[in-house]
Amino acid sequence: MNSTPETTANWKVFESQRVNRELVSKAFEYHVNQNFVEAEKLYRQILEEFADDPTLLNLLGTLLLQKGEYAEAETLLAKANELKPNDNEILNNLGGVYRNLEKWKEAAEVFDQSLLLNRYSWQVHGNLAKTKFELQEYDSAIEHAQTTLELNPQLYEMHKVLADCNMRLRKWEDAEKSYRIYLEHFPDDGEATNNLAFTLEHLKNWQEACDLYKKAYDLRQDSYEVALNYGNILMFFKRYFDASEAYRHALQLKPQHLPTYFQLIQSLIYQFQLDRAYFYVKMMETVPGYDKARMRSLSDRVMEYVFAFEDDQEEVGSQFKIFESVPLTNYPNMFMNYFKYAKDAESTLKLANLVKLHGDALINSTPDLEKKITKTLRPTPRKYPKIRLGFLSSDLKSHVVAKFILPLLTNYNKDLMEIRCYSPQKQIEDAIQKQIRNLVDEFHYVEHMYNHELADLILSDDNDVLIDLNGFTADSRVMLMAKRLAPVQMEWVGYPFTTGISTIDYMIFDRFNKPEIPGYGAEDPLIMPNSYACYVMGQEPEFDPTPAFETNGYITFGTFNNPNKYTPTIVKSWAKCLLAVPDSKFLIIRPEAGSDLMKINVRKEFEKHGVDPERIIFSGNPMGKHLHLYRYLDVSLDVFPLTGGTTTCESMSMGVPVVSRYMEAHHSRLSRSFISNAGFPDLCADNEDGFVNIAANLANDTKLLRWLHANMRPIMHSSPLCDDKLFASDFEIAMQTVVEKHGLR
Repeated sequence: MNSTPETTANWKVFESQRVNRELVSKAFEYHVNQNFVEAEKLYRQILEEFADDPTLLNLLGTLLLQKGEYAEAETLLAKANELKPNDNEILNNLGGVYRNLEKWKEAAEVFDQSLLLNRYSWQVHGNLAKTKFELQEYDSAIEHAQTTLELNPQLYEMHKVLADCNMRLRKWEDAEKSYRIYLEHFPDDGEATNNLAFTLEHLKNWQEACDLYKKAYDLRQDSYEVALNYGNILMFFKRYFDASEAYRHALQLKPQHLPTYFQLIQSLIYQFQLDRAYFYVKMMETVPGYDKARMRSLSDRVMEYVFAFEDDQEEVGSQFKIFESVPLTNYPNMFMNYFKYAKDAESTLKLANLVKLHGDALINSTPDLEKKITKTLRPTPRKYPKIRLGFLSSDLKSHVVAKFILPLLTNYNKDLMEIRCYSPQKQIEDAIQKQIRNLVDEFHYVEHMYNHELADLILSDDNDVLIDLNGFTADSRVMLMAKRLAPVQMEWVGYPFTTGISTIDYMIFDRFNKPEIPGYGAEDPLIMPNSYACYVMGQEPEFDPTPAFETNGYITFGTFNNPNKYTPTIVKSWAKCLLAVPDSKFLIIRPEAGSDLMKINVRKEFEKHGVDPERIIFSGNPMGKHLHLYRYLDVSLDVFPLTGGTTTCESMSMGVPVVSRYMEAHHSRLSRSFISNAGFPDLCADNEDGFVNIAANLANDTKLLRWLHANMRPIMHSSPLCDDKLFASDFEIAMQTVVEKHGLR
């Protein structure tokens, strides 16, 4: 319902009896027939003689309101209201002017005055509903909209007001109901379609939300907001190409909208269109309001992929200055991107202290959460016959983290332990998630839960030990562990750095990846007797044990590691390996390797250290289809300081030895743990010279290289790294020890 001017009720009632009624009648006839030019001419002519007649002022003011000339309309109608303060028609028309001028408070005041004169006017209730909505007085707006519908049930547009209010109040089910009623009668309203889609997102009805966003996008090609929302839902469904098209359309409509740039760049990264992503980063940097410090996390990610480092980026501490200019709440989104700059004890402690600063802030904020939590920790000791373990992770699906915990879930002693899983990611058809659901005692989907609801669920399950597998990665809920949800809390396998949260008691390590930096972690180390994690080989293809040099006639070093782990430091080490082995080449196999910028910049970096750029080879591959390409490598060279993890295990499982460098911190010892537990500790070095010497000696010892290619997989398979039953037993003993230490039994 629009604020339709009222022009029919009292137009014949004039203060002056001398008004030429015939002339007014002619003007009014022009008016109702929308001949505004002639109507206005006659109204003004009459007002020259009767300037203080409220009826005439109302008529001309109403006409100007209809024409969109709101300033003069306000003047005329305000004067009419002064002259005749209790006239319903004048009040409603004046309220309409105020609404069009977005003077919501003034509009509400005159509509309230009008309602005192006629409490059963559906027009006034309707106008008040829409005005109260604009004033963000949603409960009052709902009340007036419901009254309007009681008085006039056919006024279906009031259902949109109800829906909009309920959406703002996060009453999603009520909003959905009202939007559906409204859209039955106005199916081509793109805004309402968009809002229903937004509502269904919050109700986790993802597919219908996507379909409705598409419809809204087709209906409202003029709306950047709709295009942005459509792009976002397409990102959720991993339809990255379609998402990028929607974001580009949004930018055409609003060329300087920074959030759209951010999302577009993300979508291009996921498509490995790094050169285009780089182009849009440079475009984004020209947008007014661009804050380099706040956006650096994203722009650095693109720069790293294409190896376009800034000159100061590797100076100790300089790369962490960004944290000084962003709020603590943004820190978790940045931590992972900065592990690779923690390359020695000093820089690692700088980053660890920032992480702890955030952890302390989380703990200090728990009183707000506690106000909403209804459950409490039960007293110890417990009387349960079994140890109760809870796993909190969004990666309980087809993900590398699941690969490392499945050996435990497959082999744990159900007479000794109960395991519950809490998953913020619901992927019912995912094969790994199905497998995990069938293995554990309870599996809870918690993606729809608010933090206090999830906390109550975990507390009600009364776990002895709660283990987070996310750290600060996608869809993490680790921040809840700042409020103690179990007598013992742990971090394991999914995050290679301290969480900084002192209420997390332990982080699980083995002797090879335990940090050796005093004061580094907020958590105490819990040391496993063998490997800290177990890698069970799955569907690795058969491999030819013949080294690549037998076919090529030269040694091929290379890496399958993610380019966002590359730094000038590691390229310098790789270059030294190439220089130590004449005629050798370096092969980078990654989906990102199709980037021309990446090829140019990486080759330039090698060239700085005396390596002919022609010795650097790139091979792009589809994501997840790469294991068969290991046959083109003789030796894998690891990244540093954030080392490989799954990539290291995959290389060894395909018979290709991995040479790794480690330092004192956890994130630089991941490969060392896997390589050493697989039975090859001599492939790891604690300095650059050692790293280069191992790689060069291995490349020059062709007999040893042949033997490793033929025997590395079976040796690894029989090692503690891949012994699932040994690992499950070690884990059970560790949990028993912790439970007893904390007096839980």
